[in-house]
Amino acid sequence: MRLRNAVLALLCFPAAAMAAAPDASLLRIRTLEGSAGTVDVQFNPKEIAIAKQVTWQREPVFEPQEPIVRFAGGEPRTLKVPLEFDSPSQSPLSALEKMAQVDPELRRPPMCLFQWGAFQFKGVISTLTITYTKFRPDGVPLRASVQLEMIEAGAAGLSH
Repeated sequence: MRLRNAVLALLCFPAAAMAAAPDASLLRIRTLEGSAGTVDVQFNPKEIAIAKQVTWQREPVFEPQEPIVRFAGGEPRTLKVPLEFDSPSQSPLSALEKMAQVDPELRRPPMCLFQWGAFQFKGVISTLTITYTKFRPDGVPLRASVQLEMIEAGAAGLSH
């Protein structure tokens, strides 16, 4: 039973299951605008990836020498995190999907805050992939893997 609880603590759980896994930390993903809401899950990640791309432009080199590069700008940081939902209810998954969809009033997806303990990442969801990996015989999902990717942003607007 202890091993089973230790394994369960490594997965994300809907907030209603928090009492079953008291050692896991609370992850909260919430919209900062619009009406998509909040997702609270128990979270003990194996990994979180944060990437920062810096763009360099190469200068033409006509003789064999070291290349010359010129700084051309920076891209926002990106966050990539896998989430696992055991016995997924549609509530947290639907809320995540809503956060990745266009809000009719904003005319774009909402800004979101990913908060886990002291770690915060503010931005927009760029990719949300939900993979159902286990089912009951009647087709009801029992487990889901989610790949969440966000782009850092201080503000979001519409392109003109």
